[in-house]
Order: sequence, then C-alpha cells, then structure tokens
Amino acid sequence: MYNNAPLQTVRQVELQPLNPAATSEAAGMDLLEILAILLDAKWWIISITASVVFLCALYAFLATPVYQANVIIQIQTNGADSRSPSPNTTPDGLFVTTAPTEAEINVMTSRAIVMPVVRKLHLSIAAERDCAPVIGCLFTGEELISATVTRFEAQDYKQPLTLRAGANQTYALYAPDGERVLTGTVGKLAVSDNGQTEIYVQALSAPVGASFTLTKSPLLLKVAHLRANLTATQLGEETGIVEITLEGADPVRIKQVLNAVADQYLKLNIAAKSAQARESLVFITKQLPDLKAKLNAAETALSDYRVEYGAVDVGLQAGSLLHRSAQLQEQLSQLNLKEAELAQRYDPHYRTYAALLEQKKHIKSELSALEARINHLPMQQQENTQLQRAVMVYDALYTAMLRKAQDLRVAQAGTLGNVRIVDHAVAPIRPVKPKKQLTIAIGLMMGLVLGVSTAFVRRMLSVGIRNPNMLEHTFGVPLYAVIPHSKAQTAIARQGKRNQKAGTAERMALLARTKKDHLAAEAMRGLRTSVYFAMRGTETAVLTIAGTSPGSGKSFVSVNLAHLIAQSDRRVLLVDADLRKGHLNDYFGIGRTPGLSEVLSGQAHLADVVTEDSPLGVSLVPTGSLIPNPSELLLGHNLEKFIVDASSQYDVVLLDLPPYLAVSDGIIVARYAKLNFLLVHDGENTREEIAHVVSRLQQNGVHLTGFIYNHVGRHGSSYMYRSYRARYQYSYE
Repeated sequence: MYNNAPLQTVRQVELQPLNPAATSEAAGMDLLEILAILLDAKWWIISITASVVFLCALYAFLATPVYQANVIIQIQTNGADSRSPSPNTTPDGLFVTTAPTEAEINVMTSRAIVMPVVRKLHLSIAAERDCAPVIGCLFTGEELISATVTRFEAQDYKQPLTLRAGANQTYALYAPDGERVLTGTVGKLAVSDNGQTEIYVQALSAPVGASFTLTKSPLLLKVAHLRANLTATQLGEETGIVEITLEGADPVRIKQVLNAVADQYLKLNIAAKSAQARESLVFITKQLPDLKAKLNAAETALSDYRVEYGAVDVGLQAGSLLHRSAQLQEQLSQLNLKEAELAQRYDPHYRTYAALLEQKKHIKSELSALEARINHLPMQQQENTQLQRAVMVYDALYTAMLRKAQDLRVAQAGTLGNVRIVDHAVAPIRPVKPKKQLTIAIGLMMGLVLGVSTAFVRRMLSVGIRNPNMLEHTFGVPLYAVIPHSKAQTAIARQGKRNQKAGTAERMALLARTKKDHLAAEAMRGLRTSVYFAMRGTETAVLTIAGTSPGSGKSFVSVNLAHLIAQSDRRVLLVDADLRKGHLNDYFGIGRTPGLSEVLSGQAHLADVVTEDSPLGVSLVPTGSLIPNPSELLLGHNLEKFIVDASSQYDVVLLDLPPYLAVSDGIIVARYAKLNFLLVHDGENTREEIAHVVSRLQQNGVHLTGFIYNHVGRHGSSYMYRSYRARYQYSYE
C-alpha cells in the first residue's frame, strides 16, 4: 500500500534568502542570547582560560628572573668647579659653553663610555651554566654555581666550548666534539698544547661535574648590546639629575656594570674639562710673548714722542675719546683671541661663533666713528692720543692674559668636572621581571578574552539551523513540535550504555514516564496532540520518525511519543526499523531477536516477534538480527505484508527509521506510511542537508508531513529556548 497523498504542501526546495522579518529575528542578538552563547561554550572558555593561565604561571615561575639596578648622576650645567673659571653662554668668556643635559645623556651611552667598561669587566666573555631544558636551573641551586672568566682565546674553534668543574679548584675545557682541549687551575692562566687556546678562570664556584658553556662575542657586538640595554633618563624637567638603569639576570653583574659606566663617564668628563683648560693655556701661552713685545714697542714709541716734543696737554675731549677708544680696542683684541680659539673647533656658522663675529662688527663700527672724531683734533694731540691708546690697550690685554693663564693653571691642576655621582648602583634583591601576580592576572584576562572570542567565532562559523521558523519559510513544510534538550535523558542514555557494556539487560528509563513535568515531555505531549489531529479520519495511522543524520534523537522521540499515544487508550505498535544500529529494545530490557529482520526474511511472523509491555503500554518489534545490507529485505514483499498485518491489529504503527542521509533504508519504509516526520537537530543540521533529504523524499514519492525540531537549548545559544521554556513552565504539583 503505497502512499499517494498529494504533495501540494511540499513545494520545490530552493535555498532562497530569508525575508527581512525572519532575517532580523534570526540575526538579532540581545543580552540573553549573548549569555546563552557563553553558556553553550562554557567548557571551551574554561579550558582555554585555564590553559592560558597555566602557561603564564609556568612562564612566571620558570622564566629566568630579571633584575634592575640604577645609578643617579647630577650634571651641573653652570660650572664644573669652584676653583676653575666658570664657563658661560655668552661669547664674552674664553670657554665653550657647557653641553645641555640631553646631550650628556647621549654621551653616557656612547661607545666612548661603554667600550672601556666592556673591556674592563670582560663582558664579551660569557660563562653560562648548563641547565636542564624547560625547568632550567630551578632545582639545581643556580645562585651557588658560577664561573668568572677574564681571558678566553680559542682561535681554532668557531663554536662555544664547554668548561667542566673538577676537584680542588681544577677544571677542564672541552671542544664541541667532546675532545678535551686543556686542563687548568683557578687563578692561573691555562694554555693548550698548540698554544692556540688560552683561558684564565678567576673564580669558580661549582660542584664537580658542573658544566658551563663558554662563548666570546665580538667586542663591537657586545658594546652595541650593552648600549641597547642601558637606559638614561632625566628625572624631572631641567633638573640635571639623570638616572641610568640596566636590567639583567645577574644582580651583582649589573651593579658592577652600572658603577663602571658611571665612573667612566665621570672620568671622561673630568678629562674633557682638564683638556679644555690645557688647550686654552697652551693657546694663551703662545700669545703672551707677542703681546709683551707689542706693549714694549708702544711704550717706547710714546717715550720717544715725548722726548722729542715734550709733554702735550691732552684736553678733556681728547681724554674722553682716548679712554673709550682704549676700551674698544681691548674688547676687540679679546674677541680676536676668542675667535682664534673657536676657529680650532667650530666653523663660522656655529651659533656662538656667529654671535662673536657680529659683536666684532659692531665694535669696529664704533671704533671707526671714534677714529673720525680723533682725526679732527690738532696733529700733536692726535699722535699723542694714538700712542697713549696703544700703551693702554696692550697693557690691559697683557695683564688680563697673565691673569687668565694663572687661572687656567689652577683649573688644570684641580679640575673636578661638572658631574657628580649622587647614588652608586647596588645589587637588587627582588627581580622586576617576571611579575608573577601580574603575569597570572594578564593570563587570566587574555584567556577569558580568547575563550569568549572563540565562543563567538564558533557561533559565527556554525552553519546549522538555529531558528525553527526557517524550516517552514524555506521548505514550506509545517513545524509540528519544538522539543527542548533534556539533560536527564542524556544521563539516562549514558547509564544505558554502561549497562550494555556491563552485560546487564536492565530496562532503560523513559523520560515521559519518570519525569512527566519535564519540558521535553510536555513538548512531546504537544506533538501527540498534533499527530492526533493529523490522524483524524483514518482507522489506523502508520507514521515514521527519522532524522537527516545520526544523533538527531529519533529513538528518544519515537519511544516517548509511542508511550504518550498509548496513554490516550490507543493500541500502539513501535517498530525498530533501523536494521543497522537500532536499540529500542534497551527501553524494554529485552534482546534484539527475534525481530523485524526475521519477519522480512520469512523466518517468523508478526505474532512471534511482538513484545507486549504493560508498564509502557506499547508493543515493540525489535530490529532482530543486525544485517549489513538490509535494503534487499526491505524491498521484498514481506515489508508491505508486515505493515498491513500491523495496521489491522493496532491503532497506531510507529516506525523508527534510520537516518535518511546515511542510508536509503528509511525511504523504502516511508513509502508505506501515512505520516512522515523529519527530525532536525538544533544547530547541527544545515539547510543544505535538509534540502537534500526533502528532495530525495519528493523524488521517491514520499510525502513529508512535517518537521520536529529537537534538542533546542542543547547549545544554550538557541534564542527559541527561552520562549519554549516559558511556554512549558506550567508543571504538575
């Protein structure tokens, strides 16, 4: 008896875009929906967060601790020493202006400072303790094991060598291939037999057998590395207080390096100031004889003029011109000396140099005006004035140069520089990195962010249907029921599997019988009502329930629906037509055989395989013997005869079919049914899968009665779960 019901309710399946209303409803995401997504992925979030926190904690406790030390230096920008001449910022003085603090910061980390420190402390030679991988030297007492090597030359080897501690302060040096290069004693220079390898171990604190990896980096490479790690910053604005910091794994070593850097900078600063005073003294010493000769010549000329012409009365006007002219000449002479000194260091475009030239130009202009006024005096007064002016100028300049030379000698002998070390570096006690609590807190935040992001990415990448309304809109097939996910049924199924493995044939609990007020049970009561109205007008209803793929919950729905229909005073026959993996017999606590496969093969009749179950009120035909290719049996005439016989004896015949996409068995059986329901798993089955099943049913003349949307809320993110939960909240007392 084939079902030739019209198919006008099932229109041709085409995957078309949803209408705006459905799209907006499906796309809308409120706070409860976001919470549902997070609850769905709670184990992902917890596991990802725990993993990230574990990795961060592992890093915090196993990473090499990093220490930080600092040294404070004060730069006095307006003078180096009370006993030396004070430089100033105008071109009137004899010294170059002091460099600003920003420039001094660059000097502190320059090669001129760092390279002598690297050489002095032998920083290019590294003796690193050999530790176990991953855990490092955490449990080996690393702080008690160290080696200090101040000389290491290995011309024959390009790779690091191994230093192994021996007894009584002895050691051995091994090549990369394990060959022993030399042996030595701490505190003595050791040389290999060929003379190509030399090593001087200054100190060795290690048990016998402890090994170190010896490497020697190029000098410039180590200098560049140290310069990159040194940090110099000014504390405050224009304070002249500079802090130099350095980080490293060895607190004693970084203290030594910082103090060496500070001492080298102080030494260089003092040397620069002393060299400046020395250069100025040399320049002035060379100028003194010439100035002395010019002064003697001017005095002689003035004396000869007075002997020849006698004393000439100088008027008030001529005296004023003489005094001002002498002052300008003295200033011009000092500026000439200053220019000669600056010319050795800077070009004329330098700011101080340019200001000096501009001042010289102004003085020369004023001198020219005075010369014009002096030229209007009587001839004898002009000559007398010029001679007296020369004597006054050279005398003042010579006296000033003598005084400067004396000051420079004092400055050269007692220069202290303009730098003072306020605080020397001390070995830090606590590491600054890694900060365990902060690292774990950051790991917790990163884990939560990564876990939540993963939850939303999984939701976006999920292609399964999550809105049951899409089924009716897309395929034109009615939606008969929406069944929430049951955690209780999951526990029941797990217990059944454990019993099966244990070999016990206990009855599997039925949700609709043990938990009558459960939301899933109430939803299936609604499905029973819909089926009841769909069966009106027929004496016997043959209906099938199948899914698109395994795991849709068809057996759960079939046995519970059969039980609920039987409670309405109808004789129900439940047939397990999944001849490959059916397990409805577990709910009845019986074996598989005899069953449907024996009936189809002609080995038994309906009465021989039916099991009457009074607690459930349902009669069962189990699968029988599982066979690899049941399609041949289903295509025979015995299937139709079986359904006709069952329909004549029962009010409802409910067949549990295998998944449509997995095998073709279900389509063969569904052709004999009046009602065919397709189970859709929330979030698991895609539109393409359902469209393929619907098309196959249409092609084989099978009328699809409606959809049953199952496992709503299993993923927590189904927005429909909220409304259905509220709908079925009215429960028994």
